Amino acid sequence: MKSFTKFGTAIALSLAITQPAQAQSTVVDFEGFFATSAMYPTIGNYLGLDFSSFWGLNATSFTNTYGGGYDAVSGDMVAFSRGQSGFRSSTEFFLGSLYIGSGWYNNYPLTIAGYRGGQQQWVRNLNGQMTGATKVDLNGAQDNGLIDEVRFSSSGAEYYIDDVEILSAAHAAPEPVTMALLATGLAGVGGAGAFKRRRKSTES
Repeated sequence: MKSFTKFGTAIALSLAITQPAQAQSTVVDFEGFFATSAMYPTIGNYLGLDFSSFWGLNATSFTNTYGGGYDAVSGDMVAFSRGQSGFRSSTEFFLGSLYIGSGWYNNYPLTIAGYRGGQQQWVRNLNGQMTGATKVDLNGAQDNGLIDEVRFSSSGAEYYIDDVEILSAAHAAPEPVTMALLATGLAGVGGAGAFKRRRKSTES
């Protein structure tokens, strides 16, 4: 009975230590720029991300006045750019998803790429016309590891992003070291049981 209890405890412990980490999600929606007096405020460091060549835009007001294809997902603000742009973080992350669209319903190729330590980890190529904000799900990019930078590249047409989902932890399978510890623990439990059986048979 004691051996069974020990075995059950070992299984429970191993399952506890091999559970995948739960990702913490943060959605960057750019609404913090709404009260700015500038029509196109430069987005620098915002919510822990360092943006380059991105500007804030009140999509609702702009579209009502000038037209175009700017379409905020939540609230009124978006971040827009053209050509080369991106954002980086001092800590590694997964890019879960984001909404992206063309400012003037342009047909264009657009590339989104994830980097870690300056090395490209994954890339997604978007082609064609985007009417309104289109959700791009990048959860599959998690298979290629954490990143610390996202780069955008287009042929020069204006594009915008909104509701960028940042995942701060991995939905990862147990690491090899954890699995090795699990195997060692189970082997130890089995060995202890075998030793007790041999001891009983010798005493009898």
